[in-house]
Amino acid sequence: ERQSMLPYTPGETALLVCGCHQTEILFQNDRRKNGTLVLDDHLYDAGKISVEDAGYTGVGTAIGVLLHDAEEDKGVSGDKLLPLGRYQEIFTRFHNERDRVDPKQIQHTVASLVHGVSKVARLTKEGGKNIEETMFATARHLLEIIVEEGPRPIGVKGSDRISNNRSL
Repeated sequence: ERQSMLPYTPGETALLVCGCHQTEILFQNDRRKNGTLVLDDHLYDAGKISVEDAGYTGVGTAIGVLLHDAEEDKGVSGDKLLPLGRYQEIFTRFHNERDRVDPKQIQHTVASLVHGVSKVARLTKEGGKNIEETMFATARHLLEIIVEEGPRPIGVKGSDRISNNRSL
């Protein structure tokens, strides 16, 4: 039996493909100020940073990184981020009994992660009266997000910022 080079099961791979497709549907024509496609220049780059540099290799996290701007930029959230009904045939085709992946759990992880990243984005845009007040409010909000959502939204937002800075 030939071993896969990827650390993902067939069902996880199918969900990753579905996440990539959903990302393409949402962001297919969006361009950055420099004219490059957001999909290629930013979303896939942020995904690469998150997986390769930060080590976030979980399926839900990988899909969440691809869709991290969907709630803020497209108004898409919750179960609509990864609509399983649309992809049921693909998942069923590749899923097997040895797969322990739960699509509903992945869907929940993606929704939670994207929501957490959106919270980080919102709080950094909320300005205080002075720099100390803003820094204190930001630190407090970041701790709340870590308690509520775990550290991954902060890591994903970091990947997002690194990708943004690379394109300057």
